[in-house]
Amino acid sequence: MQCVSLTGPVEKRLTLFYLANDVVQHAKRKGDPTLLNQWAVAVQKATPHVRSPSSISSAIARIFKIWEERNVYSADAVTDLLSLLSNDINLGVL
Repeated sequence: MQCVSLTGPVEKRLTLFYLANDVVQHAKRKGDPTLLNQWAVAVQKATPHVRSPSSISSAIARIFKIWEERNVYSADAVTDLLSLLSNDINLGVL
């Protein structure tokens, strides 16, 4: 996710979040905390770049909520991501 152009179409960024979702959930199933932590940082950095349009941000918010439901990331971590998505200033770390 670090190589993604921030000037490209937002729809392509959504596709990358779907890919991240797949990778993160597989890492959780495999019990790989290192990979989960590395993706957490990448997702945190990428989240502010998908705030609009609202259809995209709502799809990404759904991914974050699924992570919380499935205990991929803690409720606090998901709250931080949702804050970044909604443009709230939040300096929390996953």
